[in-house]
Amino acid sequence: MRKKGLIFLLGIIFLFSFSAWGRKKPAGIASKVNSWDKSFRSSWVYKPAITGRKKEIKLLIKGKKFKLNDDLICDGKNIYEIDTRNREVKIFDVKGWRTLPFWHVPLKMSPFGETQKTGEATIAGRSAEIYEIRGKYEGAEVFLIYWIDKEKKVLLKKEHIIGPRNDPLVYEFYECKSIEFNPSISEKDFTCTIPSGYLKIKVGFISSNLLDNKF
Repeated sequence: MRKKGLIFLLGIIFLFSFSAWGRKKPAGIASKVNSWDKSFRSSWVYKPAITGRKKEIKLLIKGKKFKLNDDLICDGKNIYEIDTRNREVKIFDVKGWRTLPFWHVPLKMSPFGETQKTGEATIAGRSAEIYEIRGKYEGAEVFLIYWIDKEKKVLLKKEHIIGPRNDPLVYEFYECKSIEFNPSISEKDFTCTIPSGYLKIKVGFISSNLLDNKF
């Protein structure tokens, strides 16, 4: 229960989740990481804080279009969430998108402030710069750590830690395992073909935590 409570607190202190389409341009490194001018194919591992069970993620991006694991597709106008179990497709108009996709970084986290560069490392064979947001909340140490591709300014890894680093109460991360920049991409990759018999539902919110990330 304590772990879930601390995760909930992170959701409360998350203040500057700017629009995914960027009505307001964030400053510094966040502006470069979050710009929609990139093209890459990548594979990731995600470890959630609550279950701890690792999940694999495939992410394909070209400008404002993307595909996640074949069940989340954005054609630049709508986001389609394909639910094969319930035989339905949720359709969300991106003009209303105000949350943070997992491959972006926040401008800052209240009450901790701006990111600070703390070092360099190698992730997925790429040279990366390390940035941190850190502080204390309700007596617990909080660390938000981001590894940014030094050349391409693409997120390669992010960690969220609550408690001591060597024995955290909460620990979750996204880590890129492989990435290919400017790959050959077909526009068909971003076309959602809705299977016959599937229910189409227009929704006003995004339910996937991959597109509504809190760190």
